[in-house]
Amino acid sequence: MAYYYNFFFLAEPVILSYRSHDTLARGQLVALVITSIAFFIILIVLVNVLYRRKQLYGGFYICTTPPMPDYIMKLDPNKSLIEQVHKLPYDEFWEVPREVLHFSKCDL
Repeated sequence: MAYYYNFFFLAEPVILSYRSHDTLARGQLVALVITSIAFFIILIVLVNVLYRRKQLYGGFYICTTPPMPDYIMKLDPNKSLIEQVHKLPYDEFWEVPREVLHFSKCDL
């Protein structure tokens, strides 16, 4: 039992009691266990994803894309760019096949 003194009015102490049979119901206990297991599974997956991103990119980059590597630093300034084309990245999004290109004279 706990005693509670009301110092504001300086009244007699009020005895606050609690019921010892206030335990979680079986359904609440099952829901609590399932929720905590799901939370820990999500936490483990999140830690695994972050760890792999850290290994792959050298940082977490959660809301952003990782920075592109600097290919200019890999180029030799003493050679021409045509001799070093193989050092540049190949991005299919920016590549256009020759068959699609049509050159014509335009009068302005």
